[in-house]
Amino acid sequence: MTTFPDVTAPQPEAPAPSGMTARVDWAPVPKVNLLPPEIVDGRRLARLKRVLGGMLVIVTAGCAGGVVWAQAGVGAAQEDVDAAQARATTLQSQQARYAEVPRITGLIDSATTARQTAMAQDVLWYGFLSDLSLTTPKGVSLVSLEVALDDSSAPAGQPADPLTPSGIGHVSFSGKADHFPDVAGWLDAVGSVHGLDGSTLQTATRGVTGTEGSTGPITFTSTVQVTSKALTHRYDRKAD
Repeated sequence: MTTFPDVTAPQPEAPAPSGMTARVDWAPVPKVNLLPPEIVDGRRLARLKRVLGGMLVIVTAGCAGGVVWAQAGVGAAQEDVDAAQARATTLQSQQARYAEVPRITGLIDSATTARQTAMAQDVLWYGFLSDLSLTTPKGVSLVSLEVALDDSSAPAGQPADPLTPSGIGHVSFSGKADHFPDVAGWLDAVGSVHGLDGSTLQTATRGVTGTEGSTGPITFTSTVQVTSKALTHRYDRKAD
């Protein structure tokens, strides 16, 4: 008798081949782009046009802003120019009023120079006379004095006596004294006055009275140099 297997009975599962691997969910799935190249290039060109259009808008906005800023600067500069021109017009209208100023300034400068030249040897003689009265020794009396100043415009020359100091002039005295030592004291005293130096004795003579054997006072003449220290410089031109 022939028997057939029961196909309805569950069959044992066949073992999986050892060489196959299981599927991984995160593994990349290959894709195939079936679009024609013309469409892809068209999309790229559209994107490029949009980028270039945006850049053009930005550049145009920047240029417009620069133009506005430049126009504002030009307007401000024009206002400054207008103000300067108005100021120049005002000054030109006032120029006639001050036309005499340069001439008057020149006259003042000439007068200042002339005064400086004329008063270059200004000396306070009242102070000199006051000092002279205080330094004159007792027993000496002055009869006369004469002041002679050198020409300030002429070059200074060397004195004839090398022992005599140079100066701007000299003062000549004539006087009387009771004794010769008084005359020597006078020469020392007058040389100590401010602005005077180098006193020298010219003559000294004992006078004779009418009474037999009696003598009179000593008559003397002397000279002293006036130095540059005596000048006041009150009228010198002041530095600007």
